[in-house]
Amino acid sequence: MQNNFTTFRPEIKDVKIKKAELICDTYHVYGIRADIRQNCCGRKMNIHDYRTVTIRSLSYGNRKVILHIEKQRYVCPICNKRTTSSIGIVDRNCSISNEVKDEIRRKLSEMKSFTQIGREENTSISTVMRIFHDIEVPHKELDYETVYLDEFKGNADKEKYQLAIYDTNHILIDILKDRKSSTIRKFLLCHKDSIKKVGMDMFMQFRNTVYSCLPHADIVADKYHVIRQANWMIRDVRIRLFNSDVKYREYKKYWKLIAKNPNSTFSLLQKKRLKKLKNLSEIFSRAYDLRTKFFSIFEIKDVTIFSHELKNLIGELKESGIKECIKLGETLSNWEEEINNIQKYNINNGFVEGKNNKIKVIKRLSYGIKKFDNLKKFIQLRIS
Repeated sequence: MQNNFTTFRPEIKDVKIKKAELICDTYHVYGIRADIRQNCCGRKMNIHDYRTVTIRSLSYGNRKVILHIEKQRYVCPICNKRTTSSIGIVDRNCSISNEVKDEIRRKLSEMKSFTQIGREENTSISTVMRIFHDIEVPHKELDYETVYLDEFKGNADKEKYQLAIYDTNHILIDILKDRKSSTIRKFLLCHKDSIKKVGMDMFMQFRNTVYSCLPHADIVADKYHVIRQANWMIRDVRIRLFNSDVKYREYKKYWKLIAKNPNSTFSLLQKKRLKKLKNLSEIFSRAYDLRTKFFSIFEIKDVTIFSHELKNLIGELKESGIKECIKLGETLSNWEEEINNIQKYNINNGFVEGKNNKIKVIKRLSYGIKKFDNLKKFIQLRIS
């Protein structure tokens, strides 16, 4: 015969525990509410009868815990009014304790799905979703002096892209439902007196919108997206050459060596191979040297010298006669002021890319989130 004896005895305010049993891997705890009578018509009410309520409590030792609490119903001896006593650990007309709800709220801020949380707390997915919808996101003090903009692929409410906005201290300000100029303009105009600097990637639509709303604000281009332009340039030169003649096939074989940061450390073998690659084509050699100079410029800390060297590089790129270099020169020329601000303010959008990776994890755990409001609340709970 199974022995149901257990030493598990939870302490519940205003409830006297009678016994606890372990039945089918579930703790059943039996108790009675303390007799705390109310007054009515100037007299204390009498006990009319008892009702037993079943309450789902926090798990103990990975086992489900169910409380069976007897509570009193009172009757007034004068007006015959009847009332039912309440238990502090659970809301009225609810069978799930407040402790379980608090634990679900805590786990909703972690990288877990509704299904996983429901399984851990032995509740239904509908219960977890209902608690999620009732959560109110706390308000935080924000610093709008510097804001960072970046898009991410949310695929919510029939919009492919959403826009995340962060403040000076890297705290999430808001998630916009799309990246349309009208939506961004509405946000910027609400805070036009506070915003002094805007960090963003090299997306022309964002820049045009910011300048139209905040003509006196400084835009800072993201350093990673600027340097990527030079990497794309050498990649396009390499692809064009090895597709044009079989003698350039080594440009495909050693693509990783070519893509490596030219200011990093090279082994003797790598230097030898790189020299051989540069001797194969004058076009490649010239483009690679310009890319090396481009990387070297970002090592300069003085803003005036940086600006002068950047202007000289743009001229060399446009006069190189290589179409990929000319295209890079035009891009840098269009974003010259924003690139100079990189060294001037020494800020970048690196942390934003890390936040976007977390957003991708949130989406993947939920197998996609169709409703924008749910996506926004998930991001606010788990990233802010």
